Formats: sequence, C-alpha cells, structure tokens
Amino acid sequence: MTNRRSTIRDVAKMADVSISVVSYVLNETPGKSISWETAQRVRKAAAALRYTPNRIAQSMRLGYSNMIAFVSFWQMTEFVTQQIMSGVYEVAREAGYQLVLICPRQPDDTADYIDPYLRNQIDGMLLLEPFSYSLFDEAPHREAILRNRIPAVTINGLGASSIANIPISVENTTYAAVNYFVRKGYRTIEYVTPNETEANFHFTISREIGYRQAIRESGLSERMYHAHELPARLAARQDGETLALVVSKSNYIGETLSAIRAADLRIPEDVAVVVCSYEPNYLMNQVPSISYVRVPTYEIGQESCRHLLSLIGGNTHQTGFIPEPEVCEMESG
Repeated sequence: MTNRRSTIRDVAKMADVSISVVSYVLNETPGKSISWETAQRVRKAAAALRYTPNRIAQSMRLGYSNMIAFVSFWQMTEFVTQQIMSGVYEVAREAGYQLVLICPRQPDDTADYIDPYLRNQIDGMLLLEPFSYSLFDEAPHREAILRNRIPAVTINGLGASSIANIPISVENTTYAAVNYFVRKGYRTIEYVTPNETEANFHFTISREIGYRQAIRESGLSERMYHAHELPARLAARQDGETLALVVSKSNYIGETLSAIRAADLRIPEDVAVVVCSYEPNYLMNQVPSISYVRVPTYEIGQESCRHLLSLIGGNTHQTGFIPEPEVCEMESG
C-alpha cells in the first residue's frame, strides 16, 4: 500500500466530473454555473481523499495567493507579538486570507519575503519592527519594499512617508500612568527607568518622553532613577511621604518589589506601583497584584491587517480608531 498523495484527477474520477469542474468548485471560481448536487459531490470526494489544492500552482495561475506574510523581528514568545498576530489573524481569516509567518535570520534579510512575493506566494506583508534601532536598520527593508512594489504596512516602524505605518505608541504608556496617579491625588510621581544597557533603545527614550510630558503638564517635579537605585531613594523617603512609582518594564518589577519590602514599606499605602508592561498575566499573579498599562496590541494587529488588505485591493485606507493605552487597576495602586 502506498502513501501517494491524492491529485485533482483522483477527485474528478471519484466525483465523476471533469478536472475543470473540480477546479471551479474547490477554488470557488466566479461566473461558473455548477449545480449544488455536483458541487457537494466534488467536496465530499475531496474530503474523502484528503485533497487540497496546490496553493503555489494556484497562485502562479491566478496571479494572487490569498496569503499575506507576517514578518516579525520580535521573538515569537513575547506577549506583544502574540497579541498583534492574533489581531492580524482574526481580520485575515474573516477576509479569506491565510497568514504566513516569516522570521528573518538576520536584521537586514529581505529575501525571505521578497522571493515569495515575486513567486506570487504572498500578496502583501506586515513588518513588525523591533524597539532597538541600534540593532535594526529599516532602510534595506524600506528600499526592498518600494523597489519590488510590495503592498506593505510596517508596525512600530519609523513611519517613512511612502510606506504605511501603524505605531506602537509606548510614550503614551508612561503618559497614561502619570495621569492615572494625578487623578488619584498623588503629587510625588517618580519613574523607574530601564538600566543603562537599554538606555538607547527606542522604547526607553519614548517612555521617558511620555513621563516627562505628563509631569510637565501636571505641574509636578520629575524624578527618574534606575531600579538598582531605588533602595537609596526609599531610604531617603520622609516619614508619611506617599510615593507613586511608574515602572518602565515588567522585567524590573521583581527588583522594585524587593526594594519596597526591604524598606519595610507597604503597597500601596506607602508606595503605589504601576508598570508599563505588555505581560498582564505575569503582573496579576504577583502578590500584591500589580496595576499595569494595557497597550492595545490586539487592536493594532487588526488595524494593520485592514490597512494591508485595502492596499492589496488597490484602495486607499484611512487608519481607523485604535484605543489609547489605559491603566488596569489592581492591588498595587
């Protein structure tokens, strides 16, 4: 007994129709009059034989593939990547598109998505760019996209005028956190920044801008320090002084909580904490649970895909509404 893969000829023979009829039914070719009974017979034969059309051959014949690429320079284990992809997948599926995941091996590798596009294996692409521009150069990707006229939308890109971009506005996370504390009546709102190794990362700079802007607009005094400097700050705290801490990343929440406990201070009575994070599950499982800023990554994925599908269809697209980051209040403040 052989494990030969079923072909379109096998389906046609079982359904007692021509090969062209099988093709019309399974590819849902418009303008072809096929009776309901015949179409059902073809589908049942295809299911029985576990036959699926060859998408590569189909795309070469039709000039489109109904497939889009999600090109990610983020690790797939990161929460933000998974949320964005979930939003993309939902919109793509509803539109009849399948999603192809591409993770280039090198930051300047463009062949992984150019070659499939030129072979009609994908109709367009979404490019998720990293936050560390010191490790990533957008230029070769921008040039490759424009040179090959690939319908494309960048996510978290620099926003080149000729390529559509959906930003992840991280500066709005710290801005939202500060304003949350202001509304609750706090007057001493300080920022725990990433350590020196991440000082030049895009997200570090953007979050600092958001913190400074919100503090300035609120008429308060800014104060920023690294997580390892927090014990000294807490030791200098005045009796009765209530602090509000905006922590830049969930990576530093462990160090922050340890410093607060070592100083024998209570959360949130003495020190309230909000984290600008993409990983709420981790923060909600802390004791106490940690308030966090929700970034609308799922909605960003949805809107990015809608924009791309409009470009593929030859239409212009006005970016729809994407919610602003918002603080999800837990036990820490």
